Amino acid sequence: MVDSLVNLPVETLEGIGKIRRQQLSRLGIKTIWDLLLHLPIRYENRCVVTAIEQLRHGQEPVVIQGVIERNSTTRGARPRFDCLVNDASGSVFLRFFNHYPGQQQRFASGQWIRCYGRVTDGFEGLEMIHPEYDIVAGEENLPALPDKLNPVYPITQGLTQQVLRSTVQQALQRIVDCQELFDPWIKLIPEHLQALSLTDIFHSIHYPELGDIHQAVDNFGYRSSGYFPRQRLALEEILVSGYQARQLYRQQCGHAVVNIDAEQARLVIAALLNTLPFEATAAQTRAIQDIIGDYTGDIAMQRLVQGDVGSGKTLVAACAVLPIVHAGGQVAILAPTELLAEQHLTTMQTWFNNQHEVRVTMVMLKGGQTAVLREQVLTEIGNGGANLVIGTHALLSDPVVFNQLALVIIDEQHRFGVEQRAKLLKKQQQQGKRPHLLVMTATPIPRTQALLQYAGLNVSIIDELPSGRLPVTTVALSTKRRHEIQQRIIEWVELGRQVYWVCTVIEENDDSNRESLQSTYTSLCSEVPEVRFGLLHGKMSNHDKQSVMEQFRQQQFDVLVATTVIEVGVDVSNANLMIIEDADKLGLAQLHQLRGRVGRSKEQGYCVLLYHPPLTDVARQRLGLLRECQDGFEIAEKDLQLRGPGELVGYRQSGDISFRVADLAVDTDLLNATQHILDIMHEQNLEISEAVLQRWISAQFIEQTILEA
Repeated sequence: MVDSLVNLPVETLEGIGKIRRQQLSRLGIKTIWDLLLHLPIRYENRCVVTAIEQLRHGQEPVVIQGVIERNSTTRGARPRFDCLVNDASGSVFLRFFNHYPGQQQRFASGQWIRCYGRVTDGFEGLEMIHPEYDIVAGEENLPALPDKLNPVYPITQGLTQQVLRSTVQQALQRIVDCQELFDPWIKLIPEHLQALSLTDIFHSIHYPELGDIHQAVDNFGYRSSGYFPRQRLALEEILVSGYQARQLYRQQCGHAVVNIDAEQARLVIAALLNTLPFEATAAQTRAIQDIIGDYTGDIAMQRLVQGDVGSGKTLVAACAVLPIVHAGGQVAILAPTELLAEQHLTTMQTWFNNQHEVRVTMVMLKGGQTAVLREQVLTEIGNGGANLVIGTHALLSDPVVFNQLALVIIDEQHRFGVEQRAKLLKKQQQQGKRPHLLVMTATPIPRTQALLQYAGLNVSIIDELPSGRLPVTTVALSTKRRHEIQQRIIEWVELGRQVYWVCTVIEENDDSNRESLQSTYTSLCSEVPEVRFGLLHGKMSNHDKQSVMEQFRQQQFDVLVATTVIEVGVDVSNANLMIIEDADKLGLAQLHQLRGRVGRSKEQGYCVLLYHPPLTDVARQRLGLLRECQDGFEIAEKDLQLRGPGELVGYRQSGDISFRVADLAVDTDLLNATQHILDIMHEQNLEISEAVLQRWISAQFIEQTILEA
């Protein structure tokens, strides 16, 4: 049975000793189920013999057969063995370098040979270099042609395709029967997938029939959106992922800590908005109304607020805070960096100081505080004297105990792991009570990924910028034009404005192909002495980072040379020009995040994307999209297609979805189908068996793909 193979070690197969087990482990293969899910990246067609006269330079590898006409050996610095093969239509040379002594005798004239290899142009015509071959005494002795395509797998050092194919074939022989996930609701899945059993699927994906060649062999390999066996397997994987996410969210539902009166909530929020020097946008107002609606229910809110860079998520968070504080509850705001935490504290102090109906008492908890100050803050949190606590990872430490934690706000949620988020929520001590949860992100998440990653969360999208904001003008320039950029900076600074210069690595040895922060800072100081430069990177102490940012805000220097540490929590309205080194090495979403640091006032913002020529076609597409598009959600969708679901900001983040079979870039239709099935399962109280869940939980690490509440 398939389910019995989920935890069966791969070394139970023949020929898998300690060394082979280590090789397979490097590929993520530890069980026979892992081996079955190690799918081919492409296929070889060895089922058809091609006439020699039909051979063309550069075509895909082919099978040919014919009679060996003659052979010869060439000596020299690079010895070579040549063999001329003839069929009824023409001749082709086979060439072998570093041949073995008995090869000439084996390739005797008159022998029949069948070869598989790639054809190229040679100095005497078409040739195959080092083909795979079988030699027999007569045509009648040639082995029968296979009726299935040959898989080509991802491999690692020391592991050959032949060994891996043999091992997979053993695994396929172990499949006798399996529990079918879709039996109870087979009519709910797409019709063309209903007849496929899971057992047949694995055989079809690893060794497709020749008739499937038009589906299996294409630019996507087995990931083709039109290859039905792969689709059927992907459908189960996506469904299990979505089911597990919904189940975990459902388990986290509980009664809210405090009761909120909707009308009173609207009044205290209106009082805040009336004191601000700007008006909330329609999108912000919708998000605020969504939160008020959540508060009026008995069950604790679980809401995600997605908003592009600079869209005003902080105002929404502030409006979420006031009703909770007014009702006697405490609020915790968790930020990934001290820069962002300090910014939240400063902003909310400014906004809340004029509130007369609600008294907001704020404290900050962060690393590096003195023991005396930390103890004072912990006491205020514990006795309820502080009703708004803003902090970094220090909020997650064991000594932090809340008096009446009623709302948790997590900013830039993708920066925190599942366990970290859950730990903060559990700091509410009342039995059976749950704090409201509001998570915010400025990293737009593609719809296809959000449906799975945040299944069970209600979503509010802030899809407009505050009035008066101008789109950031973005250009991509070669590093050969660096001198022009430096001259532009001089002119910019003479106007009293400031600049960000972003580098992706700190030191040269981090990545020899990228411009380092240290070398860039040194060269700029030397080449542009009339401009004042500051330096900021993540290895600096928190105190030094705060000091540098404050100096930049006070215009004590003109250009901040920094790493991507400024991606979050930096807001200097006078800095409206950004230069990003090695922009082609970063993900689109991260570039969009960085670009959002400029253009945050009513002044025009500019972003220069520097790259080392020549650009690849994909890099040209990516930078071109960023120049043309200001919509973070559209950029995220494209980033998913170009980079894959685990690399949306250029590096894998905690909480990312990792699939073995499904591909969200091509499986949108399957995702829609699974959402429909999940809705019906919920209505009819249907459950997926533990055996089926275990198939995918072990392979997909589902516990890392959901936001545990």
